[in-house]
Amino acid sequence: MKKKKIILGTIILLAVMAINLNHRKADETFQLNLSHLISMKIASAEDSSGCSASANCFKTIDGQTVVSGSVSCTGDYICLSGDGWVNCDNNKSACI
Repeated sequence: MKKKKIILGTIILLAVMAINLNHRKADETFQLNLSHLISMKIASAEDSSGCSASANCFKTIDGQTVVSGSVSCTGDYICLSGDGWVNCDNNKSACI
């Protein structure tokens, strides 16, 4: 069971990374930002340690992208975060 969770988590992580690497900004310049990559933790059912996710919110001021806030969540099983959004146990929150 634990091996299946690790394999599933790896597949999801690779798929999301591929999507994020293909994501281009409005000005068509490629920017790889570590905060945009998915961070994911799958808590094992045995230890019930839970998980958490957080993401920065960005806005553009005078042509420069700046951090305008953040979103975060906690969950029991699957926690994901991406470009301005978080998802913990299928409860999604996003930057406004």
